[in-house]
Amino acid sequence: MSVRSAVAPARTGEVPRALDLGIAVDDQGQASRPLRVPLSVLTGQVLVTGGTEEVARAVTRLLGQLSAAGIPWLRIGRTPARTLDPSAVAVVDLTEPHGVPLTIDPFLPEPGYPEIAHADALSALLAAVFGPPGPYQDVLAMALRGLYAARPPNEPAPATSQVERVALAAAREMGYGRAADATLRGFITTRLGRLRGPATGMLLGGGHPADMTELLRRDVDLVTGDAGGAEGRALLIGAIALRIAEHACRYPHAAADSPRHVLVLEEAGLLPRGSDAALQVVRMPGNARAHGTGVIIALPAPVPVASWLADGVALAIAHERDTALAAGPALSAPVTLRVSPGNGGTRPFAVHSLAGTDPAPVPAVPRFWPAAEGPGVPGRASVAGLIDRRTGACARSCHAAQPCARDEIVAAAALAEETSQEAAWLRLWATMLLLAFLSGHPLPPAPPPLRAAAARRARVTECALAAIAERLVAERAPAIRGCFPVAALARALRGVAADMLAGRRTPGTAGQVWVIPPLRWAHEAARVGWARVPLPPDAPPGGTVRPGDLAPPLDFAIAGLADWTGILAQDRLRALLGHPLSLEAAPNRRAAALALFGELGQEAFDAALAADLAVLGPAPLPTEAAPASTSPFPSPCPSSPAEAMRLLGCDGDWLVTVMRWTSSG
Repeated sequence: MSVRSAVAPARTGEVPRALDLGIAVDDQGQASRPLRVPLSVLTGQVLVTGGTEEVARAVTRLLGQLSAAGIPWLRIGRTPARTLDPSAVAVVDLTEPHGVPLTIDPFLPEPGYPEIAHADALSALLAAVFGPPGPYQDVLAMALRGLYAARPPNEPAPATSQVERVALAAAREMGYGRAADATLRGFITTRLGRLRGPATGMLLGGGHPADMTELLRRDVDLVTGDAGGAEGRALLIGAIALRIAEHACRYPHAAADSPRHVLVLEEAGLLPRGSDAALQVVRMPGNARAHGTGVIIALPAPVPVASWLADGVALAIAHERDTALAAGPALSAPVTLRVSPGNGGTRPFAVHSLAGTDPAPVPAVPRFWPAAEGPGVPGRASVAGLIDRRTGACARSCHAAQPCARDEIVAAAALAEETSQEAAWLRLWATMLLLAFLSGHPLPPAPPPLRAAAARRARVTECALAAIAERLVAERAPAIRGCFPVAALARALRGVAADMLAGRRTPGTAGQVWVIPPLRWAHEAARVGWARVPLPPDAPPGGTVRPGDLAPPLDFAIAGLADWTGILAQDRLRALLGHPLSLEAAPNRRAAALALFGELGQEAFDAALAADLAVLGPAPLPTEAAPASTSPFPSPCPSSPAEAMRLLGCDGDWLVTVMRWTSSG
């Protein structure tokens, strides 16, 4: 009897407590008895090997019976599974560029899971997949432990640039010179960074995060294609196994006679082996299994069966030509099964009934991504609730309508980084807008040419603006997270910017809530004559206020600051200089600089500002070889922060003043 591709109808209401593998044959090749094994075999590990067609049919049979038993499964394979009822399966196809991308970011631990434990497992996974030299494995492990030790709960996943900065700092701390920088940057930014984007269908980062609880309640077929090559697919498998194991640890499964969920790995042979890091990686499916997740490993020939895959197997089905040998602790003795070859190649996906009647074709499996479907779309499973928005700064259109598709996200990411005038306007304006939030100054209006560009492709522009806002805020997170939620600032910044682009009414300032205490101190001190950069001799201290003048009313409440009616400017300045928040103290100055310029520092901030201003510089005169540009953007000639402020139509040179606050002069 064969292990056929027949599957039971999904969710029939009947809940079989055993897996039907087919009919066993005796020594003479005659059918002898049905072979059924208890569902509890899936609380161990099932291994299916042999030819590609035989393995595919065996996996299809197992998946169909799991669906009938009401046990959800997640399959990872290069091609779609052959399912009888595609409308009941959510197919996540990483090769589809127009779908809504689902993300299971390995850099984001499951909520409530210990951060340091996640850091250790993640560093082992990266070391096993990429195989960096030994010293760099130690650097990466130390960097990740430090990164997650300082990471507050419910923060977004660390960006690749943040991981790179922490790794470079860890290398310095461990005594490695600048010669190690290129290797670390090449590994983190080039090899790892490219896999956290379109190369792997954004499954490893950049897409819409999956709700793991909801994901594990469904039948999900994850089609990888050739995503990211062997390295990318190995990282995909390891990342999903890691997140499922963490989720399973958080929500233990009490039933011992059946699994609550089954993970099907059809390319488990890609998981590396032979090193200490690899041994930790291959324990991930075992950790998931120990907490109620069944694991089916399918290895089509000619992939060899590694020793770690054979360890702990409760049931192994090894195919050879027209027979299969089922063996393992689940059976008292090995049992031989006959394998049906299909239908002569004319209908290779045919379903054979156990009675041997004529085969019926399997319906074609529609390939789609989450949220591209709906309850009224025939042939597609509902995946409502399966994904969340990418960031708190996601655009209004993303919340009001269908989430951004992969090609829209890619286009927005390209716009956020390119050197076009539209991109330069976006970055310059978003940066000045954020600094106005953080310093309490009037918000710069949206540049008219940028509003015109947004009107032409609002969704991509808003998505790019959200990405820029998220990055700018993330670079300043260590300085602001103790004052207000980081995500709240990104969300408010994106919302105000979107309203300005759309011409909606917005407040003149963002309000005092976004001004952190050191910058409140700097604002008040500057108003009564404090400046870290010496002013010209003929300039009055503070611009308009002299030491003997009455101090202006406080704009910000500063706890512990002595103040009274009729206080002189010199007296308030003296009180401010003795206050714990004084920027004359190096720690406060570093916190203020971090809030203003980000983790890369003022030098990098100045360079980025100059680069965008250069893009917005005067256009070359038209020639016969180079006709005049038809771009709607004007071509001003800014050359300094003051020029940038005038370019954006801001009153005064408050940016110049703010940039002096943290100077070492």
